[in-house]
Amino acid sequence: MIESIKEADDPQASYLITAWGRICRTLGSQFVPFLSDVMPPLLASAHLKPDFAIIDGIIMHAFRI
Repeated sequence: MIESIKEADDPQASYLITAWGRICRTLGSQFVPFLSDVMPPLLASAHLKPDFAIIDGIIMHAFRI
């Protein structure tokens, strides 16, 4: 499943990150062996810039050119 994420901004990545978090909470320290597979896509996702910002309650969308 991890190999199916080809780009850092793949929308599927957010679902996997949520699932990994739930699995990690369930397994606790038994999740440690999976960290080497989970961390690279998680860190890549953390480095993405958001497509929008909330300023004074208004959502401002960023347009990539």
